[in-house]
Amino acid sequence: LLTSVSNLPVGTTTFVFRATDLCLNTVDHTFTLTVTNYPPVIENLPASTEISEDVNVETQLYVLTVTDASLADTVTCSITNVSPALAALYLRYATGTSNYAINLRAGAGLNYDSIRTYTVTVECDDTKDTTTGTFTLYILRNQAPVITNLQTTSNSIDVASSSVSIGTNVYTVTSTDLENDQLYYNMTCIPATCPFKIYDSGAILADKSLSGLTDTAYDLFIYVYDGHTLVGPRSLTIKISDINTAPVITNLPTTVSVAENTAATTDVFTVTKTDVNSLDTHTWTSTISPASGSLYFTIDSTTGTVKTSSTNIDYETIGTTSFLLTAYVSDGKASASGTLTISITNQNEAPQFLLSTYTLTGNEGSAGTTIGTPSFSVSDPDAGTTLTYTQSCPELTMNPTTKLVTLSTNYDVDTGSATSLSCTVTVSDGELTDTATLNVIIDNINDNTPTFTASSYSFFASSTADVGTIIASLPATDGDIGTFGDVTYSIDPTSTGANYFGISSTGDLFVASSLSGFYSGQTLAVSLTATDGGGLTDIATVTLIIPAVATTTAITTTDRYLTFFEDTRNVAWFVFVILMTLGLIVLNAYFIVRYVDFHSIKRACERMCRRKRKWKPKRQIISRSPTPIPYVRTPANFEMWNAWRIPESFNPQ
Repeated sequence: LLTSVSNLPVGTTTFVFRATDLCLNTVDHTFTLTVTNYPPVIENLPASTEISEDVNVETQLYVLTVTDASLADTVTCSITNVSPALAALYLRYATGTSNYAINLRAGAGLNYDSIRTYTVTVECDDTKDTTTGTFTLYILRNQAPVITNLQTTSNSIDVASSSVSIGTNVYTVTSTDLENDQLYYNMTCIPATCPFKIYDSGAILADKSLSGLTDTAYDLFIYVYDGHTLVGPRSLTIKISDINTAPVITNLPTTVSVAENTAATTDVFTVTKTDVNSLDTHTWTSTISPASGSLYFTIDSTTGTVKTSSTNIDYETIGTTSFLLTAYVSDGKASASGTLTISITNQNEAPQFLLSTYTLTGNEGSAGTTIGTPSFSVSDPDAGTTLTYTQSCPELTMNPTTKLVTLSTNYDVDTGSATSLSCTVTVSDGELTDTATLNVIIDNINDNTPTFTASSYSFFASSTADVGTIIASLPATDGDIGTFGDVTYSIDPTSTGANYFGISSTGDLFVASSLSGFYSGQTLAVSLTATDGGGLTDIATVTLIIPAVATTTAITTTDRYLTFFEDTRNVAWFVFVILMTLGLIVLNAYFIVRYVDFHSIKRACERMCRRKRKWKPKRQIISRSPTPIPYVRTPANFEMWNAWRIPESFNPQ
């Protein structure tokens, strides 16, 4: 029996057992024991919780449930990592239990705007195996307190100085907070010498006597704070009902100038005032003389700013150019007034096209061709102003005063030039301008004549050719596009006596009637006319020769020009040229034989050859026989070798 006496180590242990009998015989047996550890288990991770950013006390966030099937193991847990780092997070036993809990220390400094999520890694160890889990902490934004009895717009109360003494509660501000945080109040005051004070309860008390004060109202700007978020300001105006001093206008009388056509609601002048009771509400009004001035000027009832109204100011039609405006300011109890003289000044006004788009039509042509004069409608309030015109299209030229438009370059629609141009036209009075669009339509004209490739042609036409046989394709070209470029063809068969030939719409010359009545070598002539869509024409003459007809082979002359020698007219003058050339050759031969001295030429050649000749010894033949035979040069040998005559004085040595 194998038993344990202490905790077995985790892992594999091998035992060898041996049995021995009385004769000392033995037998061995091996036994392997494997010990397995059960790791700890964190039952309730991963998990998460939320906490407000304004928590400042120590707080238990989450209790861990950790188990271990190995009952004898002791499990310890710890926080191994917090991302981002937060030292205020730690583990300790939950109060009254043996379970670990994740806690947040007091004054952790959580801030929703900086970091909103923390990831905590928890590790539990039984000294043999380790288990980890993740806990996520989400930071919630603090809920700001809310002031409940002061609107975001203006708030005001009236008090009488005679009924308010030091310590009197004139108003109490109330607020709520979802977290029930301790609330704190403070305020600012205009004027700064404020006789009121606010307390943390929200109560506003008079902390000075109101007797003898000259300010009729005090603006209080109130804030509430929950330890994390400051809310405010909310305004409260406390009016002292039994104090008043009349306002005073400080910058009138005076004079201002306003240019005609000044835009509506433009500030002209701001009237200023002073009032000892600085918090009084002031209202501005005005009158103006002549009364027509009220069409052009108003005063802002709150700011005292004189502005132009929506009616345009036109110097040329306004009638009077000077107005007297009287401004009044009131604090509700007393008022003051002052006068403002407004002088209207004349300004140069821009000319203006009455239409945004104009159209002009003309023909294509060479540079300088007149397109026309556009009918611009332009107004200029300033009488007597000279207006000039320009346009933006480089293909055109516009006379700046007469507005006559001409072509600045050669313009041909047939070669791809546009049939319309959109130009920006500018009218100027020398200082101010206005623009409009000028659409110029360029019409295509019939400025190209249809043209055959030659003025005359010659072809063979077999007398046996079938009707419809095409003799030649003679299309004419026309540089025009569109209808003007459409070419039609006609044929004049007068010289043939009948309609033996025709021409198609594409310029193909063909046999229209049988040619069997014509004999070999007979010449016929027809006249072809090409006419374009505008009526321009070109004429070509076609000579047709009836060739000899072979009995065995049909002759096809379709679409072939005559060769040089197939035209009998060419043969005639070619024979004449050949005869003339032969005559000239014979005449030159006669003069050479009759007048040239060939003997003199021969003697001259011989003298020239003797001067240029040099002595060249005859190559000696060397015998390879045992007894060499010397070569003897004799006069006879010399004469045989030299075929030319050599002077007796010649010495070859």
